Amino acid sequence: MPICLVNLIMYYLYLQVPRPSHNGTILSYKHDSFGDLLSMRSGPTLEFRVGTQRVDTGFYFQPDEWHHVVWAWESRGKYVMSASVVTFVTPHNAPAA
Repeated sequence: MPICLVNLIMYYLYLQVPRPSHNGTILSYKHDSFGDLLSMRSGPTLEFRVGTQRVDTGFYFQPDEWHHVVWAWESRGKYVMSASVVTFVTPHNAPAA
């Protein structure tokens, strides 16, 4: 019996992490019968999990800067997971002119 009949999951998030080296859960979904189904974690690097598939992106968040995170997972006979992270400057963290 399949755990999930979903073919595509996408998350778009804006994150600001004050202490990037601190291990923490950004997002998770757990089912009583199956345990952890998906999760996104940081500390020290950004990591994604769906079922037993795990991807450590090697990306280190910059402290107190905003990051746009896009995470896509799809099933087409095999599971494909990808992530993209962009750090951007806001007026709050912009360098002095």
